[in-house]
Amino acid sequence: TLLGNPEIGWTYFKHFPTKNVLKACSPKNVQKFQVQRDQKQKNCKKLKITRIRSQSQRVVRDRSRNQRVIRSRSQRVARNRSRSQRVTRNRSRSQRVVRNRSRSQRVVRNRSRSQRVVRNRSRSQRVVRNRSRSQRVAKARSQNRSVARATKVRI
Repeated sequence: TLLGNPEIGWTYFKHFPTKNVLKACSPKNVQKFQVQRDQKQKNCKKLKITRIRSQSQRVVRDRSRNQRVIRSRSQRVARNRSRSQRVTRNRSRSQRVVRNRSRSQRVVRNRSRSQRVVRNRSRSQRVVRNRSRSQRVAKARSQNRSVARATKVRI
């Protein structure tokens, strides 16, 4: 039968017209195939048959022993990282620190120096800055102080 041979994998079905594939894939046959396949895997363990390797695994085996040994654990771990993780590790420490800031903190860094200085004032100081000149003069009078002349001094 089509599935009588445990060596036959799903790729075998590629060579058949659709009708036969459907027949071959009927639940009964599929079940039979899976049972045989499990059996095959058990046999592999007993006989120490090497599993079919992917190309990359074959390449590794083709290297001489000392080449295989060279790859240290850290290198192997590095290879297992995704590309984005590898890119992240290549950043300098300062870049990593910057990326760890919250969005609002990063926005603050983009302000000009004068804007940052303003942000550093206490709330009451900021409120005072927002008053019109006449309001500031009135407040100063009530406290018997003079207000700096109208030359607007920006920090």
